Amino acid sequence: MKTPSFVRLASFGFTFLVPAVLLAQGPLSPPPSGSLPLTDEALTPGGAPKGSMKTLTQTDPGQPIPSRDPGFADLNGSTGVYRIKSPGHYFLTENLVGDKPIIIESDGVTLDLRGFEIRFVPSGAGAPPVAITSLAGVNTFDRITVKNGHITGGWTEGIHLGQICSVKDLEVSGPLTYGVFVESNGLVEDTQVMGPSTPPNGAGPHSGISTGDCSVVTGCTVKKVHGIGIRVDNGSSIVDSAACENLGCGIVGLKGNTVRTSQAHRNGNTGIDFYSGCTIDTCSASENVAEGFKVRSGSTVQNSVSQSNQLEGFLAQPANVTQPQDYHTAINFLQCSATQNKRDGFRSGINTLFTHCTADQNGDGEGPQPQPGFPPAMAGPDGDGFDIAEGSKLNACVATNNARHGINGGNYNFITDSTVHANAGWGINILSNENVVMRNYVRGNGAGAISAAGGSVGPFILPSASVNPNGNYSF
Repeated sequence: MKTPSFVRLASFGFTFLVPAVLLAQGPLSPPPSGSLPLTDEALTPGGAPKGSMKTLTQTDPGQPIPSRDPGFADLNGSTGVYRIKSPGHYFLTENLVGDKPIIIESDGVTLDLRGFEIRFVPSGAGAPPVAITSLAGVNTFDRITVKNGHITGGWTEGIHLGQICSVKDLEVSGPLTYGVFVESNGLVEDTQVMGPSTPPNGAGPHSGISTGDCSVVTGCTVKKVHGIGIRVDNGSSIVDSAACENLGCGIVGLKGNTVRTSQAHRNGNTGIDFYSGCTIDTCSASENVAEGFKVRSGSTVQNSVSQSNQLEGFLAQPANVTQPQDYHTAINFLQCSATQNKRDGFRSGINTLFTHCTADQNGDGEGPQPQPGFPPAMAGPDGDGFDIAEGSKLNACVATNNARHGINGGNYNFITDSTVHANAGWGINILSNENVVMRNYVRGNGAGAISAAGGSVGPFILPSASVNPNGNYSF
């Protein structure tokens, strides 16, 4: 039987009416005291918090800076500084503008800036203080973490901490000397440092980021500091970091350090400069006023690129130049590339190994343009692709389009399985017949294929084309 249309419409309307009735809201006023179950009430009948409730200190532990409690003179700034004298957690509640520093006089402190800024605005004469420091008189306090905020303006230093300290997620811009300084066993993570806005007056001895022994710098950038960009002492690591346009060297370290996936660009001295026993992996140095890379005895450089630097692309030196018996380098270069550097692509002392390295267009590269405050560009002589001294081995390398020789060597070197092409001087130029030169492909070099002193190569065969399996080939 058919249902009349008005009945169907009435049923349809009722269907939508029911949810509307069910969703109707009750009164918004809170229920009177005592009407809730005892377990749901926050206050006693007298109005005091029940024992199950938490205080603000329990829900947000720590001490605020600046403190609103007049009894906390050390934390409210009334003494001209903010002074932390007990271990624990402290946090900013507002921007701090002025010249009052935070002085930490206790081990075991965490200071959370909570995204706020500590901005230097001078209130009178005198040298600016350090924005945050754990150096108090002759004492330095340790095990401190500073994180999550901004330090700006012309403080003498941004942060200066002791041992086993961490600096995380900070932006530091404008300090006159060190941006971040931590002593041994330190961690500097995800931090950006920018130098002062004042005109430079030469490079100073300080650094944007500086750490002691056994420290880690990771995910950091340093730019336009009037000194070194990033510096570590011994046994430390620098990872995923960059140093650009600093007046001194870009990235610097002493002994036993590791540098990975980091960059040095347009610095006023050497791009990446390390002492002995260091490992440099997957790094780049470009348009620096001196060398791209400078390394010393017992180090390894691999998978790295040096381009358009004013001096050598890679310079390997002995660690001890005062003792002639120790005048050796013993450095390993693996899969590195030097391109368009003003001087040699690679230059080394004694006992260096080159494997699968490339040197192209060195000796006539453009190099960086002079910048205000930077030293003048160092114009060097025409460059070799590889300039090796004695006792070194060069295997499966490429030297092309360099302004002087492709490979320039002294005595007792072993040069094999390499391609040497289109260099302005000799393809391979060696000092004497006391070298092993074999299985190389040498072609189209301006002065000729291979040159040895006196035209003699002793027992080694150097034909332009030979069936000898150890012969060198020139076309």
